[in-house]
Amino acid sequence: MFSVNFDVLSWSAWAPGLETAGQWHDWLIKGAAPSLRQNDILPDVSFASPHGEIHRTVELLQELAKNEPLSPMGFSLSVHNTAAGIYSITSGNKAPSTSVASGRDTLEQALVEAVAQSFQCGEPVALVYADEPLPSQYLSAFSVAFPFSVAMLIQANPQGVWTLQSDPDDCANNDMVINDAGMAPLYLLTRVHQSVRAEGEQYNWRWFNLGMENS
Repeated sequence: MFSVNFDVLSWSAWAPGLETAGQWHDWLIKGAAPSLRQNDILPDVSFASPHGEIHRTVELLQELAKNEPLSPMGFSLSVHNTAAGIYSITSGNKAPSTSVASGRDTLEQALVEAVAQSFQCGEPVALVYADEPLPSQYLSAFSVAFPFSVAMLIQANPQGVWTLQSDPDDCANNDMVINDAGMAPLYLLTRVHQSVRAEGEQYNWRWFNLGMENS
């Protein structure tokens, strides 16, 4: 088992019809799937994402299967760190970025990476996680039902009120188990639960927010 401690300085999340903390709080309690509206803009899938720009990749593969010439722009935008690179260019932000893909463990592994970077540089690090349903050509139990993204500003802190543990020993507690990859911290951010568990591929995880005990 290993664990990291940190603080969440700010956060934001998006899904169709879910944009505010209150909307996320109500949805997490009720559990009704949000509906995609025609004018909704889908999130860019970048930074931490289990599948990256998979929809663009499928389009390229379909073009290859038809012996059609590949779009240079489509090819250049099919890499996993596409949106991170575009954001860096359009904003003039020259800060380093890391893209992470670790299957069902992606968000947690990205969190460990963010805490390590924050500890090293002594400054907060932005962690962005995004995912969307897989293309119809893929059959996988690991596919979200709707597009969503969550961003957190992370500060490494050995005495931080947030803790992420891998393979926690205290398996007897009554933490809620989250099956939807990437959703676990939202339950703590919206104060629906103080601690939750997430089942990954390589590890099981426990998210805990000690700050909720003191509020």
